[in-house]
Amino acid sequence: MNNIAVSILVPVYNTSLYLEKCLNSLINQTLKNIEIVCVNDGSTDNSLEILEAYANKDSRIVVVNKPNGGLPSARNAGIDVAKGEYLGFVDSDDYVSLDMFQKMYATAKKKNSEIVVCGAHIFPEKPKASPWFYDTLSPRKKHYKQFSSDILFKESSARPFLWRNLIKRDLIEREGLRLKEDIVLGEDQAFQFKVFPRAKGITFISDKLYHYCWYREGSIMNSGSSQKFISKFKKHLNLCIHVLDEVQKLKNYAEMRKDTLDWSVDLLYDDFIKLPYSERYYAAKAITAAWNDFGYWNYHNSFRPHINDMFKYFYFIANSSEPKEIDVSIVVNLYNCTNYINDFKASLLHQDLKNFEVIFINNASDNNTYGSIHHWLITDERVRIVNQAYKTRAKTFNTGLELACGKAVIFADAHDVFSTDTIVSDYYNHLLNNNADIVSPHGIKCADDIKSLDAFKLYDFMFNREFLVNNELVFEEYNSLTTKIYALKAFINAEAKSSADSNKPLFRYRSLWRRNWLYKEEAENVLEGYIELLKLSSKAKMASLHLNTVDQLNGDDAIQQILNATSPYVTTPKENPDGENSMSDIFALLCDINAAIDEHLIGEDFVGAYKLISEFVRRKDFFLTHKAQL
Repeated sequence: MNNIAVSILVPVYNTSLYLEKCLNSLINQTLKNIEIVCVNDGSTDNSLEILEAYANKDSRIVVVNKPNGGLPSARNAGIDVAKGEYLGFVDSDDYVSLDMFQKMYATAKKKNSEIVVCGAHIFPEKPKASPWFYDTLSPRKKHYKQFSSDILFKESSARPFLWRNLIKRDLIEREGLRLKEDIVLGEDQAFQFKVFPRAKGITFISDKLYHYCWYREGSIMNSGSSQKFISKFKKHLNLCIHVLDEVQKLKNYAEMRKDTLDWSVDLLYDDFIKLPYSERYYAAKAITAAWNDFGYWNYHNSFRPHINDMFKYFYFIANSSEPKEIDVSIVVNLYNCTNYINDFKASLLHQDLKNFEVIFINNASDNNTYGSIHHWLITDERVRIVNQAYKTRAKTFNTGLELACGKAVIFADAHDVFSTDTIVSDYYNHLLNNNADIVSPHGIKCADDIKSLDAFKLYDFMFNREFLVNNELVFEEYNSLTTKIYALKAFINAEAKSSADSNKPLFRYRSLWRRNWLYKEEAENVLEGYIELLKLSSKAKMASLHLNTVDQLNGDDAIQQILNATSPYVTTPKENPDGENSMSDIFALLCDINAAIDEHLIGEDFVGAYKLISEFVRRKDFFLTHKAQL
């Protein structure tokens, strides 16, 4: 007689570093009448050896060995051999509390539930996870005798993680349910949309019994490349179309239709609006066709206003003209510029070059700013929006560059305006006619023309995107020097340089207040920027730029900026015996600056950054002396 209460299904693929901790948490469960079905999904590390060693020590472990087929395939293989009354799901890089399955099984029996859902803790603590994780993994205590649409759409903990669900095996076999193996992102949700509506009794418990590894360095989920992002969107699109199809098969669940439509557009929208137009067009065609089959037009006037706007935008794109190759990508850093965005928009729309895309990197702007660009988005297929938490300008522009599709790229701030109505086409024609890597208004064609870094204002340049990509030019964290050093690197690497006939800059710049002080970490970034600048100018034999950089370092502005950022943090060895905030890192950077100065390049004019260094040492000694007297 089979007396296995729970079969715990563990898909395994190259997780040998985490597997033992996972298995130890399972073999030591307080619920003893369990089986642990470990599906080795074609691992190429020593995961299989670990599984077999554990199986030799514990007869409850069943090892299924199969070619790699992905997570849904591995879970299905586990379901096929499981014998337990209930099925539990554990990922092999996670672990569980020792009483997890005893509590969940007892709840299932007491409540006569076919599904039980528990909460979870997440690790590691750093980087910090978004609040969404904590909310989703913290279920309230609630029992449903029968399925309601509210379970999937109002209970935030119902989806998307299958691993905190305990499901009666009879439910799965009775309904002939398996995971869809070609759904490789969101496969948990795809299964939950099938199993929850068919369940007799669903219980949520507030106990946090699962320990979820939400972040691993190098994980595909943490990768942000453009192609992987597009691939991720297509997988979500596939998920939505599959779920729409599955829900239509349900009997007597008309109540789910509107909620499912709402869910699908909300899932897709934020990624959809940052897709290239060529991808948006065909994606919109596919999803609107699925919505039409699902009965969207029976509900389209009943959605919340912002959801209704999302639907309208998908249909707007689906009915727009077919995409063509983009001439110019305009990457715009957007941060709280409500008073200026309309001027920027007008100056762009007046351009005689019309075949552009504008990629707004919404850097945690206020609602008014976002509202302005979103209104533009829903009426102009050339607009793309990337919504993100606040990030540095380097990270912001790297994101935009990665997503850009145009032959040429311009970087901009949304508070500036284009200088003339023909300026973009002027630059672009120069880039094409001269097969140029960069175009600027300065007429700078050789290293000897450059007297200072002020010549490299990023927004004055148009770049050949292929040139930037081929040379792997990315923005580095140099604070106020970030954009100028990027432009300088592009200039040094460019084989073909051109200047526009108009000799006009791309933009007219608005003078805005900017703080004249730095945090300590920002000061370190600036010093690292100066080191990079000295090395670049030395390697390129740019003597005037090299000398000008040294003069800047010894100037009063730079000295005050660096010292004001570091002086308040100076502490005594007694206060911080391990050297915290000792300013040794700042001093080391100052020494590196001095070492980077090329005395052979600037000859008899050579002078080190001695004024900055001596003032730093003098100020440090002053603070330490006064602290010692207190």
